[in-house]
Amino acid sequence: MVQVNVGLMYKTTASLLTYRKADEYIVFHTGSSDTYKLDVFSYSVLEELSSKALDIKGLYFSLDDQFSFEGDKTLEQSVDEKLRDFIRLDLVDIV
Repeated sequence: MVQVNVGLMYKTTASLLTYRKADEYIVFHTGSSDTYKLDVFSYSVLEELSSKALDIKGLYFSLDDQFSFEGDKTLEQSVDEKLRDFIRLDLVDIV
């Protein structure tokens, strides 16, 4: 299982092309030729990591004012889950 750790820095891979259609994003990874359909939250995680490398707490802080979560999941749990998925898909690197 991919671990998300405090102290590590994360950044999107440099080879992503994006197309927006309404409330979803199509992301093309030029290295693997894989295409992904993402919701607004998922894309926002990638977008925050595209301009600069951030640690997990910096990523929480960047997204905190954009999203609110109700119910069982917190922002931190949702970000951790997306980050682990993106690392597995090779959309985000540990730098």
